[in-house]
Amino acid sequence: MKNTINTLLLLLFFTAANAQTAKLEEGYYRSSNDFKSNNILPSGDLLSASSTDLVFKFLYTKVYYNSRNVWGYRNKEGKDYRSIEGKFYEVVLANKICVYQFVENNETSFRVSYGPGGMPLEMTSDNVLKLLSDNPAIASQYKSLGGKDRKEKAIDFIERYNSSTQISAIDSVNK
Repeated sequence: MKNTINTLLLLLFFTAANAQTAKLEEGYYRSSNDFKSNNILPSGDLLSASSTDLVFKFLYTKVYYNSRNVWGYRNKEGKDYRSIEGKFYEVVLANKICVYQFVENNETSFRVSYGPGGMPLEMTSDNVLKLLSDNPAIASQYKSLGGKDRKEKAIDFIERYNSSTQISAIDSVNK
């Protein structure tokens, strides 16, 4: 009986410990460097994110952060968002080239940047081509597509670019 109780207590302890480590931390990023290093600044539970404020509930009070003074935030689902032009865009890809998405009234708009600290540009064929330009093979393949195909395949080419730059960076370290 004593062993059964000890075993149950041990299982309860490990379950509680696992639940605490599995909880995703929400908070905000002051800068792109905080985002790159996953240095999330915990602020309690996120209540809202608007063009002017991030509002968190910490203990029994609301804590407000001016949206212009933060790079972005992470919600309780673990999704990251970047503040761009007074709106919070979801971070879809975070690598050498980053992709951000904003959905409003059933319309989706995308922005792209060179790294998380780069200037977010509207995702146009020309802007994507500029960002791909230091990989001539991928850039020329993208450039050879028609306008509609470029728009539809932009994220695929960015993913290929990000993968190819990671591989070449690893290869250069190994040499």
